[in-house]
Amino acid sequence: MSSKMNPYAELRGLTADEKSILASGDLERIGPELWEKLCDGCARCCLHKILDPAKAVIYQTMLACPYLDLETCLCSIYSDRRRLAPNCLVISPANLAGLDWLPSTCAYRRVLQGAPLPPWHYLITGSRQTVHRKGVSVKGFAISAKGIAVSDYPYYIIKVIDHHHLDSIFNF
Repeated sequence: MSSKMNPYAELRGLTADEKSILASGDLERIGPELWEKLCDGCARCCLHKILDPAKAVIYQTMLACPYLDLETCLCSIYSDRRRLAPNCLVISPANLAGLDWLPSTCAYRRVLQGAPLPPWHYLITGSRQTVHRKGVSVKGFAISAKGIAVSDYPYYIIKVIDHHHLDSIFNF
């Protein structure tokens, strides 16, 4: 398969089989290891959202999960997050299609759409720092939600996301 037909052919650190799986568009064929490699490290999914079903909108806050390391944009409890943070959204091939609030730059979303990864993605640049240098990650603007009452979350809204279906799972 040529790189013109496979937008993932030139990605670094992936096997030919992994590139072929991504190009197939069959998310069920993406195993856990490849799934983890796709994450661009922006941590935007780790920001708390407020759901308003009456208005059919999601409000994005600047409040990050208390377990997010705001310097590296990595989860400090990643391997144990399902137990220690039961409301943590675990993005998977099974729920990805319903998460259309994810940023358009999200590698998971782009693979779902068959689109190439953004030019700053580490699988292209070889550096996990590019996402931060390009200002795509939450580094530098997110603050920890630790100690902030849920009733105060509206004071931290940074974005309104129109949403036509509200069947996703959210971080609250």
